[in-house]
Amino acid sequence: MIMELSLQDRFEVVFENDAYCFATPSNIRYQIIFVDYTNVLNIDTPIYMLTIERRVPEKGGKRYDYRIQNTILFIIYEFFSANENALISIYDIEDGRQLGRKRLFDRWFYHYNTNLIKEEREVEINDNKTTATLLYSSANKYQTELISGFKQIVENNFYC
Repeated sequence: MIMELSLQDRFEVVFENDAYCFATPSNIRYQIIFVDYTNVLNIDTPIYMLTIERRVPEKGGKRYDYRIQNTILFIIYEFFSANENALISIYDIEDGRQLGRKRLFDRWFYHYNTNLIKEEREVEINDNKTTATLLYSSANKYQTELISGFKQIVENNFYC
């Protein structure tokens, strides 16, 4: 689980169209989506692909705001509070900043995590290297199955 401490100072989250949505004062819009990957991995425990979409307006919208971090972590905290599901995520390669995203998430993970386990594997997508991450509770009774499914899908570069 992620430490709930300091996650109270965050943006308001609205659930719409199967996504958790929020916007910053500078009109940056975020959508956090959990896509069910259970059947893709063919395992007996629920596992989801975590997708974070960010839309920046043409003018402005580039200011750092710690509440973005708090809001994303709050959504992930709520996800793991509700169940023992697992998450897979791949750092976006579109703008070449995947290593920076990984470092940022690592900092969040080590600062706020209390009982999640993180497995990572390097993957190559469209000739670009990035990292795939599996997150699950240390209490999850399907750990071996999750790791095996994660390794399998990474070896196939997420093609099933």
